[in-house]
Amino acid sequence: MRLLAIIILNLFLTISELFGQPDVGKSDFWVSAYLPSWELNIPGTTGNYGQLPIANIDWTAFTHVIMFAASANTNGTLSYGNLLPSRRKPFNIIARSNGRPVILAIGGAGGEGWGEACSPANINTFLKSVLAELDTSQYDGIDLDIEPFRNTGTINDTTRVGPFIRRLYDSLQVRRQYLDPTKKPLLTTAILPGWAGEWWAKHEHLFDQINIMTYDMAQSLGWGVDRTWHNNAIYGPQPPTGTNLYYTTIQTRWLDQMYKRGGKNRGKYGIGVDFNGTLYRGGTVLSDVTKGVHQPKQRWATTPTFTWDYDFDVMFATYLDTATAATKRYDTEAQAAYLSILSNDGNPANEVKLSYTDSTQIHRIIQYARDSSMGGVILWNIGEAYLPSKYPNRDRMLQFVKTAVLGTEILSAGEPVQTADISNYILLQNYPNPFNPTTKIQYQLPFESRVKLTVYNIVGQEIITLVNEVQTSGIKSISWDANNGWGQSVASGIYFYRIEISLISDPTKKFVQVKQMVILK
Repeated sequence: MRLLAIIILNLFLTISELFGQPDVGKSDFWVSAYLPSWELNIPGTTGNYGQLPIANIDWTAFTHVIMFAASANTNGTLSYGNLLPSRRKPFNIIARSNGRPVILAIGGAGGEGWGEACSPANINTFLKSVLAELDTSQYDGIDLDIEPFRNTGTINDTTRVGPFIRRLYDSLQVRRQYLDPTKKPLLTTAILPGWAGEWWAKHEHLFDQINIMTYDMAQSLGWGVDRTWHNNAIYGPQPPTGTNLYYTTIQTRWLDQMYKRGGKNRGKYGIGVDFNGTLYRGGTVLSDVTKGVHQPKQRWATTPTFTWDYDFDVMFATYLDTATAATKRYDTEAQAAYLSILSNDGNPANEVKLSYTDSTQIHRIIQYARDSSMGGVILWNIGEAYLPSKYPNRDRMLQFVKTAVLGTEILSAGEPVQTADISNYILLQNYPNPFNPTTKIQYQLPFESRVKLTVYNIVGQEIITLVNEVQTSGIKSISWDANNGWGQSVASGIYFYRIEISLISDPTKKFVQVKQMVILK
């Protein structure tokens, strides 16, 4: 019987492998997705104000999830903010059920407690705190996000944090991942090479991933008071002659800088994709004070309102979803998308320039990483492009990453493309999982389709057919109360749900996928 169960299990997994939706996890290119706890919606947990439902995460669009974040206190303990106990281990269990390792990020921008936490007086406490959280919440690795990594003035973090990283590395060698017990926990980091880049390059052997935070590759960052030039670091256009417009390609060149500083293995490094944009609103243009800022390369007479790290959910809801073809522009020199909105009332304060990452930029960033023999990319972050009111089932920017990594069709700038193809169907992981006694299964039909959704036990016996009908397009949801077709409660254990979908317009096109769920009573 046990042998039969193994055969049936392998059969189900093979079906899912052959007919399921494309999976970035099968690529040799990592996509490590940061997910701040405050962006995440986990029903029944404290601090639950995020807008991204855990049931709607497309786990096949990334290889690792980095949960953000714990902070290093100066005394060596950890602070967690919104990452509360009820949101740690339960999330990690769900992620592992979807085959994804969860890495705990420690640090973040402005976290200056590292040097003190790693001091001789506190380093033992700090190491114990990190390892205890790794074990208690069952993480599969640690991500060090040390911002800033100081090596000037009276504090040299390389002399304090360096020994801590070496001790952490040694401690991880004798532990095992919870996702895959044959592997040691991962050690990753997100860095700016301007902060002790030589140290990171010379210690690359300690890390599984060294991700360079190149978040300037497709937007305008606008450092300074009169600069509105795209900062697309892949192509490096120069500012117009005779102007003081600021432009830098420094972040993309950092990979080469790491090599000059002692780096040897390009496959250890990754670069960044940022799900945001830069918004300029109002102000007046130096050449015509009756006009507000609405294009690249404009110098300012009066300073506009400037919003960097403008979240995609707000950006799409406020501007992009209602933008006309006339307002959507493309800067061919910088090769960057932007939105140019003139005021209807002649008031320059109502004019807008919005520079943003779109599908074309994402594809080019990932292609740049591949051409440079890098190991992968990091995403900041997978909650920011989620629009629950209009796009309830997927983060569209994450789908752009997925198509770029897998080498499928490049989506049009700012909008997803749907064609009559089975790759547009989505079966989500049931939630909650594990469950008792009820769980919800969701799936997306972009077109009218015939749907059959069936539950099986681990030896392949059919338990119940939940759906067997023609359904219109849309997001579908069905609950299962752990009863069989005769209304009898089924036992605890591993079960599988299998969906088979065929297009009404072309029945030869089928989507078949299988996912695992667990009943715990």
